[in-house]
Amino acid sequence: MLEALTTHELLSNIPVQIESICTYEDRLLVGTKQGTLLVYKFENDKIDLFLTLKGFSKKTINQISVTTVFSPYQLVALSEGTLSVYNIQQSSIQLLQCDGMAKARAQPSSLFTSQLRQMRCLQLN
Repeated sequence: MLEALTTHELLSNIPVQIESICTYEDRLLVGTKQGTLLVYKFENDKIDLFLTLKGFSKKTINQISVTTVFSPYQLVALSEGTLSVYNIQQSSIQLLQCDGMAKARAQPSSLFTSQLRQMRCLQLN
């Protein structure tokens, strides 16, 4: 029987409940039910915990995504119905923008999708 995919265990015995997961370059981002963001780094066929952000969110991190179109890269996170955008630096993650939809009595978000691309502007002489 032909197998298109094979599975490999990357992480084991993690003391938190994983809710969301995302990768970019050599990093694995894990959003947890407790609101902690874990950043792992792949090096020489092994994976090591690179950064732990306890209190990244007060509640569950439902969904995360990284856009590599812009520099610095940007992390988009959905938690408590609020969508937040963060700049990803080499060893830190800083809040850039937070949508106020949930606080403006609008319907909170439950899911997001993104499709970003870099556009080129032509200069006319």
